[in-house]
Amino acid sequence: MSPFTKKFANFIPVLLMACAHAESIANAADASPVIAPATATGAVVDVADKVSAELYGYLKFDASYDSSQAAIGDYFRSVVSNSQNLRGSNQFNATANQSRVGINIKGPETSGAKLTGKLEFDFYNDNAGADNKPVPMMRHAYIEMNWPEEDFSILAGQTWDVINPLFPTTLNYFAGWFAGNDGYRRPQLRLTKGFRMAGDSKITSQLAAGKTVGADTVRPFGATINNDGNDAQYPNVQARVAAQGSLLGAQPSVLGISGHYGREKYYTGGTTVNGVTTGATTFTRVPTWSAGGDLFVPLLDNLTLSGEFLRGQNLASFVGGIGVPVAVTAGVPHGIHATDFWAQLGYKLRSNWQFNVGGGQSKNDSSDLVAATDAKRNSFVFGNTIYNLSKPLSLGFEFTQIATDYLGVPGGRDMRYQTSLQLAF
Repeated sequence: MSPFTKKFANFIPVLLMACAHAESIANAADASPVIAPATATGAVVDVADKVSAELYGYLKFDASYDSSQAAIGDYFRSVVSNSQNLRGSNQFNATANQSRVGINIKGPETSGAKLTGKLEFDFYNDNAGADNKPVPMMRHAYIEMNWPEEDFSILAGQTWDVINPLFPTTLNYFAGWFAGNDGYRRPQLRLTKGFRMAGDSKITSQLAAGKTVGADTVRPFGATINNDGNDAQYPNVQARVAAQGSLLGAQPSVLGISGHYGREKYYTGGTTVNGVTTGATTFTRVPTWSAGGDLFVPLLDNLTLSGEFLRGQNLASFVGGIGVPVAVTAGVPHGIHATDFWAQLGYKLRSNWQFNVGGGQSKNDSSDLVAATDAKRNSFVFGNTIYNLSKPLSLGFEFTQIATDYLGVPGGRDMRYQTSLQLAF
């Protein structure tokens, strides 16, 4: 267990004790909250009786069998080319990395707003070591101020992108990322405003400035690492407008349109030695943008239709475009254009059974691709069933067919069979 993991494990019981202590104080006290006197270093606020924290999460075990070599292994992103997928490359994987721990925080009313926060981790860190020594990865960490009467909120921190907010219901951790489902997590400042319409109808608008998440490309000044996202010098902008209202049943239907725009700064030129480029002489600002829509419709009380569509450029940091962000032609980088979509039917039988079928595709414009190993199409079709053995315990089975095509090498095909056992708390 890493030092960080040990500290995190030790932190949980301490936090729970603190929360229990805070609750006992709150129940015993009738007076208004106490604010400590100002000191030479400023006002100190005793928040022990003002802030509450609720632990949540789940423990999840996944086991899967792949008929071909899938990337990444524990979850699928794409299928390795048949030119590298030799006979006997079928795989078995087992992991508990999707197990999740989170804390919901409620604070005192501030400037008339309800104050909340969230901190959430799982164990699918890209920098993880051995399979049985996973490293925690922060998923969410944000503060939100909400004015219910005005239907307005401000969020600051890391959470989901504004664009394309829906997900297919899969046992597979990636939930269609790089295969038609776009939208990931990033640090951002977000504004949300709702507008009540006739009946139960509502319009919700969102605007966010998010970190332009790039990659280390070349080193323009000696050993200094250049990040094409940070060097863009300003955030990307995301926006979404959604209409909600009853359409076919008691549950509301939702139709949203969204998009984003930003730029990344790619350095080119210089000298490459052992795969490391230094002394870059020029740079190009490559745009990243998208325009798309999302739909959720309850066809019946227990049958739903959902899906998303997106067209954009340089979408890798939004888990789109099969993860191929930029190509370089004649020394000039350009963003890869992609068209992504997915759809799903979900059916709930009584209170303890649910069934889901769906699929999606991410397709890059072949005219933008350069390398023979660049992926041009990545698609999946899936079906699963999830049975609640009890309220917190569920058992799931899923099959997925994945197909990946490349620009200049043979494609890959995979049948994936997965089962999971999950205990929520």
